[in-house]
Amino acid sequence: MNISSLRMTILLVGVILLAIAMFANVNLYMSLASTPVDKGMWATMGLAFDVAKIASLILVGLFWATNKPFRAFLSFLFFLTLTMGSLWTLFGYTSKVTQESERQAAIGSMGYKSAQLSLENSEKRLSELAAVAAIDATALQAKYDSLNQRQQAAEAELNACPRNYLTKCINPAKAKLEAVQRDLAPIASQLGQVNEYRGLEKTKIGAIESSQLALAGGASEDTLHPMFINGAIVLSDIFKINVTPNRLKAYFLAASALVCELLASFLLLSVASLGGHNFHAVSGLQQVSESGAGGIGHQSHATSGIGLEAVATVPK
Repeated sequence: MNISSLRMTILLVGVILLAIAMFANVNLYMSLASTPVDKGMWATMGLAFDVAKIASLILVGLFWATNKPFRAFLSFLFFLTLTMGSLWTLFGYTSKVTQESERQAAIGSMGYKSAQLSLENSEKRLSELAAVAAIDATALQAKYDSLNQRQQAAEAELNACPRNYLTKCINPAKAKLEAVQRDLAPIASQLGQVNEYRGLEKTKIGAIESSQLALAGGASEDTLHPMFINGAIVLSDIFKINVTPNRLKAYFLAASALVCELLASFLLLSVASLGGHNFHAVSGLQQVSESGAGGIGHQSHATSGIGLEAVATVPK
């Protein structure tokens, strides 16, 4: 493979990696805004940073190849600063994409589906018991307790009656007990609905918390990619490195962003250096050509002069 082919291959790979980084940066900047105008402004700023980073990298190679180290150093400082920001945004983009993937996995999990079903059933039953929400539960409970005590007293009075005193004791005691029970029945029914309503509210809150927990990024290892779970096991069993799958995921995303940025920068810097060397070579050839052309012209002129002198000295 000649230098030209190698240069084009390196340039292609570097441009692809930079295009990935630029897309990630623009996408992340857009996710930081809500309105279309703000999204456009953030996207433009992210794109401008990436273009300036590429320009700084090219200037580093060109200034260094043309023996201008101070300008190359300044360009490298700008490039390094912009690269650090690009690294952070690329890491943020990969984190955002990974979290969305985990969110989709969580939505399909049994835990999330169970929580959603419980939430739907709770909301449906709460809507049916909407009138219960206006009831004073404290006053209702006090009324129930009072009637319940009267019922217990009527039951004790009935049990104390002799079995053969139907007219004088048992029948009046039964009538009294039945009257208390008629008053207590609707109160007990309402109190049961109030207790059910309170329980459903707690169930609804628990279902919402379970759903949020299932969708929270990194909250559960059930939604993680198996690579991170198995990777943590391998690091622990073979290399004795204890790391959680969530932490391993963060390391992997950070390393991916770092490799993408550094490899793209290295490849494009190599292309710029090759271009600088070619510029030197072309400049050298031009200098040689110019000096050669001048020498040939001078030699021709000298030769012409010698010819003229020889002609002038030839005897007639």
